[in-house]
Amino acid sequence: MPIVDPSQNLKRKPGLSSFAATPEKAGGSLRDLRDFAQRIVPADQRDTTPLLLQATAGLRSLTLSEAEAVLESVRDELATWGFKFERHWARVISGSEEGINGFIAVNYLKDVFKPGVRQEDTFGVIEMGGASLQVTFCADNIDLLREDQQAKLVPISLAGTTFLVYTHSYMGYGQEMAAELVRKDAGDGDPCYLVGSFPKAKGNFKECFTRIKNVLFKPRESSCDSCSFLGNFQPSIKGEIFLAIENFFYTTKFFDLDTHRNFVDLLQEKGEHWCSTPFHSAQAQFPALTKEEVNKFCFASAYIPNLVNALGFTKQDLEKSVFIAKNINNSGIDWALGGVISYLTAPPPRSSRYLWIFLVAFAFLIVWFRKTIVRTVGTRITQFRKI
Repeated sequence: MPIVDPSQNLKRKPGLSSFAATPEKAGGSLRDLRDFAQRIVPADQRDTTPLLLQATAGLRSLTLSEAEAVLESVRDELATWGFKFERHWARVISGSEEGINGFIAVNYLKDVFKPGVRQEDTFGVIEMGGASLQVTFCADNIDLLREDQQAKLVPISLAGTTFLVYTHSYMGYGQEMAAELVRKDAGDGDPCYLVGSFPKAKGNFKECFTRIKNVLFKPRESSCDSCSFLGNFQPSIKGEIFLAIENFFYTTKFFDLDTHRNFVDLLQEKGEHWCSTPFHSAQAQFPALTKEEVNKFCFASAYIPNLVNALGFTKQDLEKSVFIAKNINNSGIDWALGGVISYLTAPPPRSSRYLWIFLVAFAFLIVWFRKTIVRTVGTRITQFRKI
C-alpha cells in the first residue's frame, strides 16, 4: 500500500455545479486550491506530479452540455498550473466510483489493508453529501447471494487481497437535493421549514417525517428478494460495521448526538423540538447560521431516521454497528483520499498496455523486416556476382 499523508488537504466552497449558468467562472474558482498545491509540491517536481480533478454528484446532476462547459473552463485553468496534466484527467466520476473511493479512504485510515486481511475485516460506509448518497460495504454473507447478485459486486484488489464490494449511489438522496424534492411536493405548506422563515413554512416534525416518507421512500412493488428502497439490490445487513459520514456527522453534531449510540431515537426527539421553534428564536440562538442552515436541521432530523430505516437498518443494527464519524485517528474522512490511493494502486490502463504491446510488436517487425531485407539483398548481390 502506498503511504499517503491525509492531512495535506484543503476544502473550499462553492462546488463546481454552482457555475452551471456561468461556466467561464468555474476555473477561476479553483485558485485557492492551486496556491495550496503549489505550496505543498516543490517547483522542480510539479511537471512530474500528476494533477487530477474528479467531480461528483453536483456535476452529475447537470445536463451533459452544462457539465462539459464547466469542465472545459476547469481544464483551461488546470493546464496553467505547471503540473503534469492531461485534459481528460478532469472528469465526472460515477456514483459507484465515489462510493468505492469513500470505502477505500475509511479502511485505509483504519489500517485495515494489511496482508491476510479478510472481507469481513472491513468497514462499510454510508456517505450522504448534498446531492447523492453512497452505500458501500463488503457483505459478510456472499455465499448466500445468487450468482447474478454476486456478479453485481465490484472486485477491488488491495494489499494482496481481492475484496468483493457492494456499492450503490442514490442520486437525489443527498441532503440538499432530497430537501428540494420534498419541498416541490409542499403545495399546502412546508412542515420541514421553521415558522416565520418562509410564507408557507409550518414547522411540524411529525408532518415533515411523514412527508419525507411518502415522497422519497414510498413502498414500490418489487420482486427483488434482497433490496433496499426503490427496489435496488443490496445484500442484507448482518453484523457489518458501518461509518456514517458527511451530513450524518454535521446533523448529529449540531444536536450534540454524534457520540450517542441511539442517535436516531434522540435525533427525532431533538428534531421535534427544533422544528417547532419559531425561526426568529432559532436564528437568535445561532446567529452565524444562514436561513437555509437553520431550516436544514429540521429537515435532516426527520430525513435521517427515514433513510436508515429504508436502507434496512434495525434499531439493534444502529446501536451496535453504525458509528457517526468525521475523523479517524485525527485525519478527516474524505473520498478524495480513496481516489488518490485508487490512482496509485491501479494497474496500467488497458490502452497503455495495448500501446506497449503494439510498440513491442512493431519494433519486432522492424527488426525482422530489416534482417529480411539485408538477407534478400545479400543473396541477390551474391547471385549477381556469380552470373
